[in-house]
Amino acid sequence: MASFDVTIQTPTMMQREGNVESLVAPGLDGLIGVMARHHPMVAAVGTGVLKLRRNRQETYYVVGEGAMEVRGDVVTLLCDAVIPATGPADAEDKAERYLRQVGQPPVLADSVAATVR
Repeated sequence: MASFDVTIQTPTMMQREGNVESLVAPGLDGLIGVMARHHPMVAAVGTGVLKLRRNRQETYYVVGEGAMEVRGDVVTLLCDAVIPATGPADAEDKAERYLRQVGQPPVLADSVAATVR
């Protein structure tokens, strides 16, 4: 299956995920899905769960607000924060904690739940 490179960058660190087959990121108005050979785009990223899929396995992160650029076979996310999660339930818990920590209302619960399904 075709793949693309993903890099997640915060003000204090950079996480390179290498080749993934798809990702689902939290947008400001819903979820953003990206697969290989996606058209170039720039989008705002909201606080929530980022799901990466490779070799039929999923990796989860909680990300803070930021931006995402899709260009060729490279996706770059520039976010306030990135927090690794061990699975869908852990991602939901960490997202809810992060939302409370940064003072955002937990109205994103539906978006978080939809990402991890």
